Amino acid sequence: MPASNALVLASRHSRWRLHLQPERGACMTRLEMRPVAKWLPLAPAVTPAQWSADARLGFSNYALLPYSNRIAHGRLRACATEPPALPPNWPTLAHPLHGLGWLQAWTPRRVQGRDILLALRWPGGPAWPWAFEATQRLRLLGSHTLLMQLALRNLDGRRQPAGLGWHPYFLHAQGLALRTRLARQQSRDSEGLPSGDWDCAPAALREGRWQAAEALPPLDHCFEGWCGQAELSTADWRLSLTAGGALRRHCVIYRPPHEPYFCLEPVSHLNGALAQPAARAARWGLRWLDVGQSLKGSLRLTLR
Repeated sequence: MPASNALVLASRHSRWRLHLQPERGACMTRLEMRPVAKWLPLAPAVTPAQWSADARLGFSNYALLPYSNRIAHGRLRACATEPPALPPNWPTLAHPLHGLGWLQAWTPRRVQGRDILLALRWPGGPAWPWAFEATQRLRLLGSHTLLMQLALRNLDGRRQPAGLGWHPYFLHAQGLALRTRLARQQSRDSEGLPSGDWDCAPAALREGRWQAAEALPPLDHCFEGWCGQAELSTADWRLSLTAGGALRRHCVIYRPPHEPYFCLEPVSHLNGALAQPAARAARWGLRWLDVGQSLKGSLRLTLR
């Protein structure tokens, strides 16, 4: 896989190492940790075939902005004056998905061994009618912590809706188990769009008990009533995930059948919020930014 333009976040004293590609949405192509004596992949590494096909939806992690998940038919019903519908943003998708940060080239502003800062300026256009600036900062704190921070600032002359999220993948290897606490999950239709109904979260996740990752039911759902924290564990290591800022209330769990991974995505709003009327969109977590105002969120991974 071409690596000439890859940025590497690593340090001799850190137990974290990652590679990302600024020109391909600043998506991560490798995320590894060293709990004991050797490096282990936490997320699936990008294969040469994925790289050649630009299958970045399956890359190790990427930022979700200025919204997460799908917008039904691109209709922004949350806006008082609806702009034209947003077009689909990926060849195989019927509805625009995950915003546009993962599809744009990012500009490195600071590249150090333990600290990488990237920026994206969007002037407004068919994919999103409002101008904004986004930054993502990836830092190694001490020897055991990886901190990922996102910010989006409104550069438009109007108020604009905004959302954020991260989309990390986690391998099932080594008997991985998950523990978190969720209240309820959105029901979805065959296209992955919220139906407007709600279901109980799986019992172990609702009750905060450990759940083997391989035994999770097939999921592609957003949850509310999230505690903002989760733990991953094997017989050899434990990892804590802590969401901060705007990402503490909602998360998406994507667990496709017959795949060796799942995703736990902290997000600032429920799936489909932008496609809802304004009052419901606000209840679903959609934020509006005045001119110059920012929305911020973070995800902290700490190896125990």
